Amino acid sequence: MTNAALATRGNNGQFLFGTDFLQDHVGQIIQEPTVAILELVANCYDAGANQVEIKWPALVGDSLSITDNGTGMTRKEFETRWRTLRYNRIAEQGTEVVFPSTVLKKQRTAFGHNGKGRFSPLCFADEYQVETWKDGHCTTAIVQLTNGGPLPFRCDVLSEKKRSGHGTSISLVARRNVLPSPSVCELIGFKFAVDPSFVVNLNNETVKLLSLARKSTEEVQIDPYGTVIVHRLDPLRQERTTKLKGIAWWVNRRMIGEPSWEGLDGPGQYLDGRSAEARRFSFVVEADILKDEKYPDWTGFKDSEKVRAVRKGVHSFITKELRELMADDRKAIKKDAIQHNRALIAQLPPASRRQVGRFIDELQEKCPGLTAKELSQTTEILSKLEQSRSGYDLLRQLATCSPNDLDKWNSLMLRWSATNAEIVLGELERRLRVLKELQELIRDKGADELHELQPLFHRGLWMFGPEYEAVEFTSNRSMNSVVRNLFQKKGIDASRSRPDFVVIPDSSIGFYAADEFTKGEVSGIRKILIIELKRGGLGLHREEYLMTVCIAATCEHGNVIVSAMDGALSYGGITCDTGVSKGWWFNDWFLMFSGDPSNADLIAEEMRLIAQDDKECFSRQQIRKTLHRAFRRHLSRWSSDPVLSPFDLDIDEFKKQGAAMFGETLASEMSGEIKRRSQEFADQILLVGWGKSPLSALMHEENWQGSASHAFTGLCAIGSGGPTAVSQMLLLGQNRNQRLEDTIYTVASAKFAAEHAVGVGKDTTLVLMWKRRDADAINTPPAKFLDGSQIESLREIWGEHGRPKIPSSRYKDLISITAATGISEDVRSIKGAVSVARWRDFNESLNAPLKPGEPVRKVTL
Repeated sequence: MTNAALATRGNNGQFLFGTDFLQDHVGQIIQEPTVAILELVANCYDAGANQVEIKWPALVGDSLSITDNGTGMTRKEFETRWRTLRYNRIAEQGTEVVFPSTVLKKQRTAFGHNGKGRFSPLCFADEYQVETWKDGHCTTAIVQLTNGGPLPFRCDVLSEKKRSGHGTSISLVARRNVLPSPSVCELIGFKFAVDPSFVVNLNNETVKLLSLARKSTEEVQIDPYGTVIVHRLDPLRQERTTKLKGIAWWVNRRMIGEPSWEGLDGPGQYLDGRSAEARRFSFVVEADILKDEKYPDWTGFKDSEKVRAVRKGVHSFITKELRELMADDRKAIKKDAIQHNRALIAQLPPASRRQVGRFIDELQEKCPGLTAKELSQTTEILSKLEQSRSGYDLLRQLATCSPNDLDKWNSLMLRWSATNAEIVLGELERRLRVLKELQELIRDKGADELHELQPLFHRGLWMFGPEYEAVEFTSNRSMNSVVRNLFQKKGIDASRSRPDFVVIPDSSIGFYAADEFTKGEVSGIRKILIIELKRGGLGLHREEYLMTVCIAATCEHGNVIVSAMDGALSYGGITCDTGVSKGWWFNDWFLMFSGDPSNADLIAEEMRLIAQDDKECFSRQQIRKTLHRAFRRHLSRWSSDPVLSPFDLDIDEFKKQGAAMFGETLASEMSGEIKRRSQEFADQILLVGWGKSPLSALMHEENWQGSASHAFTGLCAIGSGGPTAVSQMLLLGQNRNQRLEDTIYTVASAKFAAEHAVGVGKDTTLVLMWKRRDADAINTPPAKFLDGSQIESLREIWGEHGRPKIPSSRYKDLISITAATGISEDVRSIKGAVSVARWRDFNESLNAPLKPGEPVRKVTL
């Protein structure tokens, strides 16, 4: 964890803050001066001000102040807004700006929503003063950055006095991040000068739109109505939001509505609010010719022919401007798309190459939002279409044929028409596809038996012999019904969800029959084919290896790890509690495993071999890489040895010489078998600890699919009981900030709940680890194991209070709820069902000691 996280809870229950909590919480607002300046002005904007006075320092040590004539704040409002972390402006004040009575009201949407802008002065100093006045009272306060502890910052009211008017002033002595005043003027101007009703003075000079350096101005003729002036602002800086970005409309130097990209954000247009350009560019349109077309409240224009014509002309001009501004980007994307498909395009004739180039230009013109990847994929598709259209691909194929091949093609074309050849080759292709799909699915434990395997066999009956080629072999639903009824009479559930198959718990059966005909009439069944399918990949080793659970969770703000393991071993369908430890130490690292103990031992041996050549392999920086290398080495040998051992080869020799020794086809089949075996390797390794490092806790997992880190969540579990254990910890709200006592119970509860999973034993090991201290013995891991009596005590607590059960003491309430539904009693079974909760309540009442004066107790069930 970083210092920005909350520190450990003290004995008095008080939370503490790290020294850089506020920097982490606020981010760029107090780290980047260009952001802080805009936040300061945005606060004035949100306060409903129309006049802002900024005194900007020339040097470090000079004074900095910003004063506005906004609404100001009462003392209560100030303390609420300044002292509340994550202050919710939208909930408390709404999204619309409230203006003081002396300021001309207009439509204005506030920038702020979480109150972080109040920290922006801390970008320039560690403390600042706030003076705010409203309703005849003025409040003065000082805000100071702390070094952590009970408060991340201090906010103390210094005085109160009477003062007329309204506004807020922030002042400080600048200690850092002093930018040149021209740069500050440009920053503010590009953001706020689009609204002429919001006047900002910097060192007694007004920030004006027309004085900005990176501004271009053009006149746009709108026939037959006249001329408008369009200013483009290009600050070369992307804003965080699009507020006050877009097209601002001015009439008589007053803004109509608010700036937006409305009209340029539709399909096929150049900008929408998500693009970087939308947060950078701004356009100001001086449209005095529309002074009679505005609404009286200046919120927008009327819907008239004149307004539509002006909008169309302005949008057309701005679209052209953006197209030119983004031309270099389009060229770079086009070049990348062509470069990515250069081999394919090089095979096209010149006319087709020109066609592809014109297509790319037109596509970028109409769909400017296409990414480089999307344009590259589209270019590939078009190039292939051009190959097919031009016949160039056929010519290229014929050009590569030898004279003998050309003679054979000629002979084939004399005997076969293209249509007949297509039919025969198409059927062969379909059959090869069926075989390929079967090869992939029959070993896949996750294959969908009903929707994948059975339909494949239905399409591939020809595999069972030429007599099954006939089209009259179809699924016999009548026979399915007969067999399904037979299974159900024997108490085996045969699902009716698929009438074309008989579905039983561990397999599915398909019946295919060909009718017998006598004198043109169906006289019976000529032949029956019965296919029973069991899903592939159901070898014992995968389930038996995963039959365990290993759990780990961090607590005390990441300073302690609690781990739990079972002690069961499974083999050949038999599981036994042996008390064997499923974890071992590497220096201060604790490794747990699920799977074959011999695999875990060999992986550990690989790590020891790596340590012989690399003395830093168990360091905090290298341990994950070391475990990953060891795991991959063993997985490679485990997967390849059964295939390569008969040839006295290892995997490294096979990679170098396999194709030369066995030929491409056989080598490819051997590689496929090695890959298949690798996917059956179910072992998992879980590594936890800190090593000898002061860094945050590491929780790293290795499995055949790769690596996984659980350090962020602070909890994980592996093995067959893993999903149950993780679910239990999440239900109990486990997180890295919990106390040790809570986490011990949570991890123990997760282990006990996981015992319902296949192959998880009741024998339990619980170990507590902590980040190494100076007081810890050098050669002993910083850890403690709970003894058997302590674990039994945890199990007793869980059994009494945590284990899910129907509450017997409230069973009468359950009976009342059922009765209230109005369900008739005759829906129940005749023999009567058993209520475990009611029996428990009966036994408790029966065995409870008699109260004083109670001679006898009547207990009913």
